[in-house]
Amino acid sequence: MASHNEKNRKNRGFIDFVKVREVLSSIGLRSPSAYDEEILKLEAEAEKQAGTGGLIVSWERSNSKKKLYDEKAIDHISAIKAATDAVKMTAEFLVGKLAMGSLEIQRQAAYELRLLAKTGMDNRRIIAEAGAIPFLVTLLSSTDPRIQENAVTALLNLSIYDNNKSLIMAARAIDSIINVLESGKTMESRENAAAAIFSLSMINDCKVTIGARPRAIPALVRLIREGTTAGKRDAASALFNLAVCHANKASVVVAGAVPLLIELLVDDKAGITDDALTVLSLLISCPEGLEEIRNSRVLVPLLIDLLRFGSAKGKENSITLLLGLCKDGGEEVARRLLMNPRSIPSLQSLSVDGSLKARRKADALLRLLNSVGTNDLVDNFYELPTRKLQFSISGYQDFLLHELESAIQRLHNAGGRRFVVVGLPPIGCLPVQVTLGSLMPGQQMLQRLCVEQENTDSIAYNKKLRTLTSWLEGSWPNGAKVAYLDIYDPMKDMVNNPAKYGLNKHLKDVVGWG
Repeated sequence: MASHNEKNRKNRGFIDFVKVREVLSSIGLRSPSAYDEEILKLEAEAEKQAGTGGLIVSWERSNSKKKLYDEKAIDHISAIKAATDAVKMTAEFLVGKLAMGSLEIQRQAAYELRLLAKTGMDNRRIIAEAGAIPFLVTLLSSTDPRIQENAVTALLNLSIYDNNKSLIMAARAIDSIINVLESGKTMESRENAAAAIFSLSMINDCKVTIGARPRAIPALVRLIREGTTAGKRDAASALFNLAVCHANKASVVVAGAVPLLIELLVDDKAGITDDALTVLSLLISCPEGLEEIRNSRVLVPLLIDLLRFGSAKGKENSITLLLGLCKDGGEEVARRLLMNPRSIPSLQSLSVDGSLKARRKADALLRLLNSVGTNDLVDNFYELPTRKLQFSISGYQDFLLHELESAIQRLHNAGGRRFVVVGLPPIGCLPVQVTLGSLMPGQQMLQRLCVEQENTDSIAYNKKLRTLTSWLEGSWPNGAKVAYLDIYDPMKDMVNNPAKYGLNKHLKDVVGWG
């Protein structure tokens, strides 16, 4: 049996009074205030009937009330139909004026269509069915600033109705919209052209079509530089939609978007920090974007600050960028993060209190930072011949530990009191090291075996690391703790006894050739 609330909702939905008010007011048949008193009476009557169990029970209890309500309902259903017919007649009349009128009449007709399309999906559908779109596209080329502005804004409003998007694209509007975006007669025209591109590019096919126009993306980037706050936001949103299509990402980077978006992160007056971060978080996934973002010397400190002071969405995108930089941007970014005393506390806070997405990415970034020592040895010692001219393996370990000690001391000075440091795994058993070892002349050549010398180096490093953690904890009088996490032994056991952990492949079966 339906609950009282469900009956109430059904009864309230019998006539959509909001829709009545919207349609009647939007077409200008009569001031909506003239209907308010009657509508409020009907709403009150509907409430009374809902409270007595709905229309059927209301009939049984008060036939006169039921009859009164039905009469008024029929009147207003008729009013809705009449209003819809009036919108159709009005749209057809205005389209005729677009086609045949003087400049002054075209200007006024485009303005009226702009207003009529501003509210109501039915209005947008009816206007399109009346044939307005091709005429509005033609008016985009008008030399009259007001006609052009009204035409592009009317198309923007019409595009909100999804079925109209394909009609606008079929009318070959996109090139004319890009012309307005580039050199519209007014800033409002340019900004509404950007908003129209944003709306149209919600359709996947349109992303490809618009992105293939060589002038579209540079014009959006230019508007981000020159527009008002609303215009910058619409342009950034349009760039985001286009960049969702991977083929467009490089074009956005080549157009100069990255340094401009980074610049806007520190411009409080621009007010589009979150929008800029959202676009950057997409661009980092293409090689050109990663290179541009990685070359910025100011971005990492900005992102660390945004981890603390940004919006929830801004924090998510900041972590996305930092994670991408650390994964693909090399050891330098991770080291800069570790050297900044605000980064680890901010990440730890987000891993506990952030959104689900922020918590997941903060955890991933913290794990990545904890593994910096592994990459330091693999990438910056074993595979870097020049490093071996500077350090012995023991000397390089001491260098890394000194850097780690400095980073922990900075965090301690900033208020950190609980630290966990992770030891090295058996580096010689990493698939890439096993593969490289099998290619080197010697007894292991062409055999997939752990490189035992590298495992011995890991053990030596871990021993020094344990000594360092004990010394650090003993040197602090305020009860700060440093815990050492051993991952060498469990990982080595997994390599030696895979079946024990539910793994069905031995090291020799693991493919690591590329």
